[in-house]
Amino acid sequence: MNTGEADVLAVIGVGLIGGSIGLAALQRGVSRRVIGIGRSEQKLREALACGAVTETTTNVAEGVRDADLVVVCSPVETIPQFVAQAAAACRPGTLITDAGSTKQMIVERVAELRSDAVDANRWHGEFLGSHPLAGSEKTGVAHSRTDLLENRVVVLTPTDST
Repeated sequence: MNTGEADVLAVIGVGLIGGSIGLAALQRGVSRRVIGIGRSEQKLREALACGAVTETTTNVAEGVRDADLVVVCSPVETIPQFVAQAAAACRPGTLITDAGSTKQMIVERVAELRSDAVDANRWHGEFLGSHPLAGSEKTGVAHSRTDLLENRVVVLTPTDST
């Protein structure tokens, strides 16, 4: 990861933002594998068909197991739980971030979940909240673009544990 590459990128929630991250990582050679993780097998098949991911799974633990970087691109209210699931299943030191549009609730809830999990040795990743200031009026992985995040500001929200 010191080179700025994430050989294995896991994306939880492969819609417009998650799909655009996957497409860009593959096109730029930042990632060799992009694992799309989601609940809908149909949407995961769409992500695979449009080239946003190289493989898919509906199992978070399976999807993040080998990841160098995990990006959670799900609805804001689900992000903390997905971060906790990823942190419990990933390798030690794996960077986990999100693309949520609001930060305070996410960062506070992740800190609570982390505190409980660290004591039980169920937290292996490193969380750094983020919010890419990008988007579109269109939704879904079919509208993903490799340039959606290009030259965009990304707000990072480090904490004491970052």
